[in-house]
Formats: sequence, structure tokens, C-alpha cells
Amino acid sequence: MRRRDRRSRNVTYATTLLILATAACSSPHVDVAALTSKNPTAFVFPKSVEAVNLAIGEAFSDFRYRQMNLTLLPDHRGARLTTHHEPISLSPVYRLRGKNLPYMAEFLLQLDPLPDGSGTRVTVIASRTEVIAGQTLGFLNPHGPANIYVAVEATSIEEYEILQILGAHLGTTLPPSVTPPAPPFDPLAYMRELRR
Repeated sequence: MRRRDRRSRNVTYATTLLILATAACSSPHVDVAALTSKNPTAFVFPKSVEAVNLAIGEAFSDFRYRQMNLTLLPDHRGARLTTHHEPISLSPVYRLRGKNLPYMAEFLLQLDPLPDGSGTRVTVIASRTEVIAGQTLGFLNPHGPANIYVAVEATSIEEYEILQILGAHLGTTLPPSVTPPAPPFDPLAYMRELRR
């Protein structure tokens, strides 16, 4: 009888650990706030490639944009904005239980001169887009709690913001960006969250 009880307890314990490990490793459901329309991720500036490249350096060097590192590509082909896998903002698009999630991305600014020489098309391409959607349970990881990263689609908000900043340096004002409506604020839920 005692052997069966021990086996039963061991099976229950192992099953419980398996359930907890699965729950800790699974990605939580991330809510997506829809935009009424996507923001543009490309714009033609009536400037030469050299002038646009110079403006990129002025606008984004020295970690000026969200603490991102700027690397200019050779031959005026564009630039990269990168991080060391750090969040660049709280996303207005991706949320978990009503809270905006830390958003990570890197950007390629691609420069293409128009054939007639009348301007330069700047295309902003986001990559490595993820959000941090919580942390794993510490007892399941020998190094303690770890971030849960969830891959997400690029929002177009940050890409367009980069174009707006660049436009300001080139003397071109772009229209306001499209952003999602703010989530409804529930003071009782907020107070409950503070008590956790």
C-alpha cells in the first residue's frame, strides 16, 4: 500500500511540475489595438541622397532616438538603428491585461534616389519586433525569472515617427501619425493591480 501511495504522490508531483513548466514556458495572449489605417513607412523627400544621409546623421546620432545606436551604411545607402535587445518604448498597440507592453525593434532606413534626381525615397523597415509579455517563474529557471518575449508585427507607428523626425531635419512637415485609441481606464482594476 505504501509503495502505491508513494508512486501516486510522485506521479502527482511530476504532473504538477509538468503543468507549471508548460504554463511558465507558454506565451501569454497579447491583445492588439487595431489602427484605423497603417502609417506610411516610406516617403519621398525633395532632397539629394547626400542631404538625406547627412540629415539622418544629425537626427539620430548619439542615441538621440530612443537610445538606439545609429550606423550609417556605406555609399549613402541608408542607416541602421539598433539596440542590444532592449525595449525602445511602451507599445500603444500591444497590451496584456490592459497594460502597454515594452516593445523592441530595430530599423533599416533605406535610401533610394529617384531616377530623375528630384528627390530621395526613404523607406523604414522594422525587424526583430517583439514585446515583453511578463516573466517566467523563477524556480523553473536556474538563473531566476526571465523575460517572456513574444514576436509581433511591426506597428508602423515607430517607422512613421522616424520619417517625421527626419522630415523635421529636412524642412518637411509630415501629417500626424495614426495611433490606436487609449484603452478605457478602470480605476478599480487599477487599484487592484497596485495591491498585487
